[in-house]
Amino acid sequence: MKNQIMTGSKLIVLISFLNVSCSMSDRMLKSVGIGCLAGLAAGALADAAKDKANKADKKKLQNQIAGIFKKEKSKPEYKGKVVGLGVGCLAGLGVGYYLDQMAEDMEAQLKEAGMSIEKIEKDGETRELLVKAGEDSLRFKPNSSTLTDDSAPKVEKIADALKGYSETKIRLTGHTSNDKVTDFDKQLSQERADAVKTQLVKNGVSESQISDVKGLAAEKPLTGTKPTDPKNRRVEIFIGPEA
Repeated sequence: MKNQIMTGSKLIVLISFLNVSCSMSDRMLKSVGIGCLAGLAAGALADAAKDKANKADKKKLQNQIAGIFKKEKSKPEYKGKVVGLGVGCLAGLGVGYYLDQMAEDMEAQLKEAGMSIEKIEKDGETRELLVKAGEDSLRFKPNSSTLTDDSAPKVEKIADALKGYSETKIRLTGHTSNDKVTDFDKQLSQERADAVKTQLVKNGVSESQISDVKGLAAEKPLTGTKPTDPKNRRVEIFIGPEA
């Protein structure tokens, strides 16, 4: 009972805090609204996320954060850029809600480069995101770990987007186009995944944020393609919550 009262008090203070923040300076608004950085805000959001009986309060908090986030994104200086949700937001907003906001934000900016975001759902909730980098993937030259000319700039755009979401983990899978799995393909697919990791890190993504880099050779061709289709020379980027 005491914990419930404390949680309720935190929520009331937080909601008032968020309302006031909307009239603050741009600098303060960024640190509170987008970052969820205030100790009280982060703590109350986390309490709300864990308290299943308090769904109405959690929804109200989500709407408050989403409103501030939307206001920031609408500013002229953010046109063509990903805004991002910083430390404290994942625990407070919940995985599905957080990834949905991330997908919307990233896709709005990446579509200019011919890319999109696919939501991977389980039990009706978004659990992971897949970057669709035009024709389904980042592609490579034949028998090479060198990105094609149109794919290389996309990695830089993706890196810029990922930097706004530090509370996520990234996994990379490398693939080849072949009708069988060979030692050469295994090595090449790993080199392709490693090459994309190198480019992401070079463009500002934290190496610790990349949790898994794996070459799958020709084991998983794209749906609707033959294993030898050139589209299968690719690396796929998956984005999920921190463990």
